[in-house]
Amino acid sequence: MADIEIVTGDDAAFIVTLKKQHTGETAASAFAIPGTATIKAAIVTPDHKHKVIGPVTQSETVDSDWANSKLVIAFDSATTGGTPNKYLGRPLTLEVEVDDVGKETFFRTGVKIYKGHA
Repeated sequence: MADIEIVTGDDAAFIVTLKKQHTGETAASAFAIPGTATIKAAIVTPDHKHKVIGPVTQSETVDSDWANSKLVIAFDSATTGGTPNKYLGRPLTLEVEVDDVGKETFFRTGVKIYKGHA
């Protein structure tokens, strides 16, 4: 997957499909998200030491299909607008946490944040 790009001061929403490769499997498969799960998304530094945005609790939307591992990650304009300048244009990590009543599973992919015109 190519890096996701976010512009500061804009609402950001994008669809991701979570996949997980289990021990002994040769390919990743869809990760069914239980209806009891809580999903949080954050943008963190690649070493996971600093949170740049979030975590923000995500909601199931019309465009998402949690049972088939498809969800919409959304950050509002106020959230993206608060990105410190030192992180702009740098490789960052989108970290999605699925918490099913205490059982946490994490998914990560690349993201970059660019300065908006506002």
